[in-house]
Amino acid sequence: MKKKGIYIIVSVVFLIIIVVLFLKFGQERKSSRPNDDKVNGVIVPVTQFTSALPDIKWFTYENSLLGLSFNYPEKAVPNKYWTAPDYIGDKITATHILTNDDVLYISLADSSFDSVETKWQKDKQEYTGKSLDPSWRMTIKNVADETALGDFVKEQYGASCSYKKVATEFLDTYNIIIESDGKSLDKSQCPVNYDYYIKYSPVNQVAVSWNTSQECQLGLNLNNCFDKQIAASFHFINKEPLIYSVINASVLKETEIFDFTPEQLETMVAECGTKHKTGYFDNLVDRFNSSTKLIYKFKYQGASQEPDTFIVTLLPNRAGYTSLDQFKNDFEMCAVAGDAYPMKLNNKWLLFISSCESGYGDDSGNPIGCDEVRKNVEPSLKLN
Repeated sequence: MKKKGIYIIVSVVFLIIIVVLFLKFGQERKSSRPNDDKVNGVIVPVTQFTSALPDIKWFTYENSLLGLSFNYPEKAVPNKYWTAPDYIGDKITATHILTNDDVLYISLADSSFDSVETKWQKDKQEYTGKSLDPSWRMTIKNVADETALGDFVKEQYGASCSYKKVATEFLDTYNIIIESDGKSLDKSQCPVNYDYYIKYSPVNQVAVSWNTSQECQLGLNLNNCFDKQIAASFHFINKEPLIYSVINASVLKETEIFDFTPEQLETMVAECGTKHKTGYFDNLVDRFNSSTKLIYKFKYQGASQEPDTFIVTLLPNRAGYTSLDQFKNDFEMCAVAGDAYPMKLNNKWLLFISSCESGYGDDSGNPIGCDEVRKNVEPSLKLN
C-alpha cells in the first residue's frame, strides 16, 4: 500500500512538471508572433520596418470606341517586390493603359503598346502558343450572339469549356463563369486553375477576357491587392457618335438645342475675314433649327489651374458639308478662349473643340487642367 501511494505521488508531481513546461513553452511561442521578425535574437515587430502605405488616387478609363469603362489606380507596386518589408516605397510605379482596337493592357511598364504586344507574341511563339496570356492583357472580341460567345470562351480557355451568364450591378454587363468538363487538369480540355475574368455585353455584342494568374498583380502588398477592385468596376458603355479615349479625367455628357443666331455666325466668320451675302446665315440657321447638340465635358481630375475642362461639341451635319473648308467657311471662330472651333466632320456629324486659353496664371505651379486633358483626348477623337 505504501509503495502504491508513492507511485501516485510521483505520478502527480510528474504531471505537474509537464503542465508547467507546456504552459511556459506556449507562452514563449505566443510572444514570438508569426508576423514578427527576429533580429540578433531579439523579437522586433514588423511594423518598425514597414513604411506607411500611400494614399492611391483612382482614375476612370473610358473608351467609347471599345465601349468599355473601368477604374484603375494611379500607381502600384510590382508583386515581385512584395517581400518583407511588405511595402517598398521606391518600387511604386505608375500604371499605364496601352491599347489598340482589340487588345488592352493595364501595365506597370512605361512602354508602347506595340513593344509590349510584340514581346508577348514572341514569347507565345517560343512556347508553341501554349503559354497563358500575360496578366491584365484584355482581349476584346465582337460576338454576334451567345453561340459566338461560347466559341470565344472555348478559344480562350479550352475546347470543352462551357459557361453560365451572371448579371452584375451594371446594365448590359454580365460576368461569364466557366464550367469545366470535370476532368483533372492534366486530362482536361478546360484546364482553368487561375483567376480569370470574362465580361459580356449583349447590346454592344462584345466580350472581354483577361486573367490575373494565381497571384495578385496590381496592388501595394499581399493585403492591399487592387485586381478584384478594378474588375468589379469594369462595365460596358454605349458606343456613341464620338469615339474618344480619356485618362485622368471625368466625362460629363449634356445635350442642348442649337442656339446660334444668324448675327452670331456672321460676326464670328467676319473676324476670320470671311463674308457672305445678305440673308446667307438666315438660311443656314433655318437648316439647323431644332437640332440637338451633344456636348462632352472632359474635366481634369488632378490639382490644376483654370480652365480645367476640355469641351467637345457634336452637331448634326444638316448642311451636308463634305470638306473641312466648307464647315469652317460657315462656323470658323478666330476669337480666343472659345468653346466651339471646327475640327472635323463626317456625313453625319460636325465636331467642334474648345480652346484651353485662360489668359492668366494663379502662381500655384499646377498645370492647366484643360491642357492636360486635351493632350490625350484630342488625338483620339473620331466620329462614328
